[in-house]
Amino acid sequence: MSVDGADYSIKQALAGQLITLNVNAASRCFEVLQHESIIKQLPIKGLQGQRMPLDDYIALMEERARSEERQRLMNLRRRHLQAR
Repeated sequence: MSVDGADYSIKQALAGQLITLNVNAASRCFEVLQHESIIKQLPIKGLQGQRMPLDDYIALMEERARSEERQRLMNLRRRHLQAR
């Protein structure tokens, strides 16, 4: 599965099944639940681990936005070429 551009692995047997993903901020992880039972905990990728000055945070968010826009445009281009 993918969350905010980061890929996470769960059991292949769960492919196509409904799961719930909870954020456990205190543990800095995602909890993967099925039928209200935690089946896996996944450390959240991309956390900074410390407070960040506002200017650094803004720069990080700007870079992420640029990256997402590049990815969106690449996907549009790919779909356009496949439609030909």
